[in-house]
Amino acid sequence: MAIKKGSLLFITDDDSDDREFIIDALRKFGFQGRFTEFGNGQELYDYLKSHLNDCPDLILLDLNMPVKNGYETLRELKANVHFDSIPVVILTASPNKEDEKWCLKMGCDHFETKPLTLEGYKALAHYVTSHIDN
Repeated sequence: MAIKKGSLLFITDDDSDDREFIIDALRKFGFQGRFTEFGNGQELYDYLKSHLNDCPDLILLDLNMPVKNGYETLRELKANVHFDSIPVVILTASPNKEDEKWCLKMGCDHFETKPLTLEGYKALAHYVTSHIDN
């Protein structure tokens, strides 16, 4: 997975505070790209279907959300020829190894337990920014 320096990242999480923490951490690590935020998988998928020419370089996707959760969203993304090559990083509060196995089998690029501390968000930001091509 390699993303460009001016990348577009989609952050899909029902918790606006978590989205804000992720964006702040990425900015602190020097990420200069753009963000689009979604509160659930349905919002994300509807946007993608209506903006086929504005696909992100990376999707950060929470698993446990209302309306359409991350499991359903990941399954739909990887089953659609327009979206199956978009890298997806799963973020979840669940440390369940079965969730991780399922997500990796479905085609996510990375599975991460949602950070609970500032240091955890820094580690996530470092992971994302370390995959940016300069």
